[in-house]
Amino acid sequence: MMELTIAGNLSMISINPPPRRHKLIGKYKDCWAVSYSANGRIVFKPTGEYNIEDLTTITEITIIYVGDYH
Repeated sequence: MMELTIAGNLSMISINPPPRRHKLIGKYKDCWAVSYSANGRIVFKPTGEYNIEDLTTITEITIIYVGDYH
């Protein structure tokens, strides 16, 4: 949670574990997640104005779910 709070934009969150930023599909299409444990995830959706092709423009998020969605 701290990394999400201090990051200036989504590109600043690493794709390597931890936190392993990753785009989701299915039920959480258009959302991203970061890992906080082996199966625990923080799922969030970008808000405000942004370009989905440019992660540096994603500076605001809304947390959708915290837990194990597997």
